[in-house]
Amino acid sequence: MLFSLPNEEALRAAAAACDQKGIRNYLFIEPDLDNQATAFATEPISGHARKAFKKIQLWTPEHAESVQ
Repeated sequence: MLFSLPNEEALRAAAAACDQKGIRNYLFIEPDLDNQATAFATEPISGHARKAFKKIQLWTPEHAESVQ
């Protein structure tokens, strides 16, 4: 699944929430963008752990067009 978050602060908060719930994740930091976080990935998620993402909007192609 791909999710859409409104800004870097929300992205970092989502990654931190995963940490707090014991979900392994990796935050992508871009050195050429002044160390901005641009994405994060998690280990495979199933079952009860999926509830950690219920409040995050799924990414859609339409969302990508509206951001540009």
